[in-house]
Amino acid sequence: MFENKASWSGLLALVAISLSVLATTGAMATVLPKKASDHTIFTTGYDGAINTWNFNPPSTLTKKHLSVNQTGTSPSWLEFSYSVKNKVIYSADESAPGRVFAFSTSSDGQLSPLGSSLQIQNGTSTGGDGPVAIVKGRGPSQNCIFVANYNSGTASVLKVSPKDGSLSASNVTTDSEGNQVVQPLTTFQFTRGDRGVGPVADRQDHSYAHQVVVSPDGKFVYVADLGADRIHILSTKDGCDSVEVSGEVVVPDGSGPRHLAFWPPPTPLGGGLKKSGKVYAYLTSELANTLTAFEQNPKTGELTVIGEPTLATPAGEPQSGEGILPTNRTTAEVAVSKDGRFVYVSERGDMVEDHISIFSRDVQDGSVQFQKWLPSGGRMPRHFSLSTTVRPSGPSVSGLVSDIGSQYKTEEEEYVAIAHQTEGNLVIMKRDVQTGDLEIVAKADGVTSANYAGFSPF
Repeated sequence: MFENKASWSGLLALVAISLSVLATTGAMATVLPKKASDHTIFTTGYDGAINTWNFNPPSTLTKKHLSVNQTGTSPSWLEFSYSVKNKVIYSADESAPGRVFAFSTSSDGQLSPLGSSLQIQNGTSTGGDGPVAIVKGRGPSQNCIFVANYNSGTASVLKVSPKDGSLSASNVTTDSEGNQVVQPLTTFQFTRGDRGVGPVADRQDHSYAHQVVVSPDGKFVYVADLGADRIHILSTKDGCDSVEVSGEVVVPDGSGPRHLAFWPPPTPLGGGLKKSGKVYAYLTSELANTLTAFEQNPKTGELTVIGEPTLATPAGEPQSGEGILPTNRTTAEVAVSKDGRFVYVSERGDMVEDHISIFSRDVQDGSVQFQKWLPSGGRMPRHFSLSTTVRPSGPSVSGLVSDIGSQYKTEEEEYVAIAHQTEGNLVIMKRDVQTGDLEIVAKADGVTSANYAGFSPF
């Protein structure tokens, strides 16, 4: 109990500071995240479902919620947005025409639709067919959502309300059947130009935009075009309303660029680079089954290749033939560890069990070297992610913080969540942060046509 004036003064001062924090935010300040030992994971599948999972280390994996057809018929990708005011999830519906849905989420992973009644029912158009990836901008592009429409070979820009994270509904048109449709702000159509059909005819008869990725500083967006063997560069320095194509990166013919990951990462939960210095990018080329390292020019966005593309399999491992799918061995997802020492790639094509390939990364020049591959626990690991543990990085008042960007930090990634499309399961692997090695610690079946597994930062 407080038995002297000094103690009472201290208590009053603490209360005053707490009230000051609340006044600064203009609303209730954000409660610190749940304990670091718990992880919430979201999965999507082509059955129309979004599943919410709880992973409690070392090995307990349980399903918490199931959301069916709230995000169209074929949710294929989720994007998380975390601010002082909002916890928002954006979901791409890989349909024709393509759509994006927005949701607010509770601390236990429940989803609540955001937007106008028209958007809640029909979503927001992506300006193309088959959206397979979406990403929210940062820095100058922080109020933009970028979408890659695979089947149409297009990329689109949607605008986000900073108030609640909902998508703008200002551009409404009427389609040929008389239905109202909320349209994107801008759509970019990519082509193979005058080059005709590419070396892999059934995958390269036209542009296929497979991913959109924002640079760490938010000034550029990169569109991996599997069909055209190009990485298109969009400039975002003046915000959502003036995005424009500013260049392209040419990759080897027939290589099929699929996914791209940058290092170093941006500051926790958005913002610019953590420190000054060089920026690197790592590309999985699906059809060539390779990983390629690049250095970025921060002024122009240009990517310059480092060394040669590296196969994502052990030396001498067959790329086709007995025990391998007719599509051959192919790469899919790519991620770089926060410390920059390892690059991980999902490897597909094995008829028994696929793999996660581990590359060591030279922190001085950004080059990579294949180390090993490890069984992934299923077939067709279409997507995986490294765990995100968010902790307060500085003192707080009564468990409250007012500025997530400066007062939170992300811990080293200790786990990997993998979505196996053919096997229909979710696998959790423990990551040795010193050696980079992976070990399966949990598995859940019944994730029909799993295509995405993402650790929630909330």
